[in-house]
Amino acid sequence: MSRALIVVDVQKDFCEGGSVPVKGGADRAAAIAELVRGSAGGEYARIVATRDHHYDPGDHFSDRPDYENSFPVHCVAGSEGSDFHPGFAATAASDA
Repeated sequence: MSRALIVVDVQKDFCEGGSVPVKGGADRAAAIAELVRGSAGGEYARIVATRDHHYDPGDHFSDRPDYENSFPVHCVAGSEGSDFHPGFAATAASDA
């Protein structure tokens, strides 16, 4: 049986300085990049990375988010915030 690694939403908007930051996000991005580099061609048959992105989020974006059903503007398709975090981006690009 083959194994896959799915890396979810390691984006600028979810790291320090982004619109919905997670404390330690930049450090996590670097750690995930290290895991991917160390695993490429070995432990996992496939490694894929996803990116959150929004075109017209309707009620998802709010000026007064509840962080359960609504959030600040984030990961708008084509925006810098929707890009992979730089600590992870080079790894994602090299494995594309």
